[in-house]
Amino acid sequence: MLPHNYKEFQTLEEKVGGERGTYVLFEVEMISKLSSSRPASTLIRPHLSETVNALKMTERKRIAVIGAGPCGLTAAKCCLEEGLDVVVLDKTDNIGGLWCYRDYDKEGIPSVMKSTVINTSKEMSAYSDFPPPAHFPNFMHNTLMFQYFKMYAEKFGVLRHVQLLTEVLQVTKADDYERTGCWKVTTRRLKDGVTNTEEFDGVLIATGHHSSPLMPEFPGLKNFKGHVIHTHSLKKAAGYEDKVVLVVGIGNSAVDAAVEISTVAKQVYLSTRRGAWLFQRVGPDGKPFDAAYTKRSLDALNKLVPFRLSCWFMEQQLNKRFDHAAYGLKPKHRVFSQHPTINDALPNKLLSGTVILREDIKSFTESGVIFKDDEQPIEIDAIVFATGYKIEFPLVGEDIVKVDNNKIQLYKYMFPPHLSYPSLAVVACVQVLGAIFPLQKLKDGGMHCL
Repeated sequence: MLPHNYKEFQTLEEKVGGERGTYVLFEVEMISKLSSSRPASTLIRPHLSETVNALKMTERKRIAVIGAGPCGLTAAKCCLEEGLDVVVLDKTDNIGGLWCYRDYDKEGIPSVMKSTVINTSKEMSAYSDFPPPAHFPNFMHNTLMFQYFKMYAEKFGVLRHVQLLTEVLQVTKADDYERTGCWKVTTRRLKDGVTNTEEFDGVLIATGHHSSPLMPEFPGLKNFKGHVIHTHSLKKAAGYEDKVVLVVGIGNSAVDAAVEISTVAKQVYLSTRRGAWLFQRVGPDGKPFDAAYTKRSLDALNKLVPFRLSCWFMEQQLNKRFDHAAYGLKPKHRVFSQHPTINDALPNKLLSGTVILREDIKSFTESGVIFKDDEQPIEIDAIVFATGYKIEFPLVGEDIVKVDNNKIQLYKYMFPPHLSYPSLAVVACVQVLGAIFPLQKLKDGGMHCL
């Protein structure tokens, strides 16, 4: 409702003052058209300005952030900076996501191993507006990572917006979605089982992609009588003392599991079908490797030289410390074509024979495994699959976020492109070369579009 003259403006002023919140006030530039000789600011009396501010406060958009992990916390912080009303919902008993170590294994709740140390340095993993304390080591243990995220949430006032032990059951379009773009979020309090449905102007899904283990199928696996788990359930090496263990995979989780279990096991076999380029945390001159190689000068050079030349240079650097071909670890893909595997201890484990690298698996027997490069079964006691995760979004339907062959299409890596409104986003469903936390914070900076 826009006034056409000063009399109508006075009438509207009285109306708004009498029925607070009835109208959304017009923009100041519209007011300036009422009088060419008087500044727009003189047309708004002091008490009406207070009313304007009050109306703006009552009209703040409500945003639901699902997940209180590192990326959920940054998403909430960025929403608060945009003046949005935020509620962070998490079904666990603490913030931090998988960086909050839990000694128990529960479906749908990921957690790092007790010994896990982050693979990226604090210098490259830091949030730009809140660096880790100076006394924290370059590569932080998971307990320090959790402490860092908690300090971040406390610093920017996010903690008071977090509702723990609150499970989100479903996210659906509101009845008036086509007009408003709003969403209905159904939750259940785990303490008493009470369910509740609320409407939000926007929803940010920050549940991560480490909740649903991907278990492969092999001939004879169902007949194997030993212990079988996924690294999702692996917390520590206890229970593998003096056993022969097979670890399947060559990613970071696989290598970490093989190294950790080899400290107590009789023997560890590490099976890979493709190999991997192995990075180490310690780079040139003893500095963090990512700080040494993540430079503007090198980035500019990579843009000028052919991709194969960049790969050749890095592969030469990696082979100086660890000859991948000699150990049977050299993959067919180039170094920058896949997510890197990072571990300092694996070369020593291979040299000492506590970890033996093997080819892909042909089949299993009741008590052993047959590799593709061998005809005789090898007796094993346990299998640890480090075979990745299924990307799933059970909170929303396939019509909202569609997953095809474990891949999803998102505009700007966040927004389902087919939706009528950009009011629902998937947070941090990306795989990056380096630390994800500062990158996700930059992406979350676009929350003004909600």
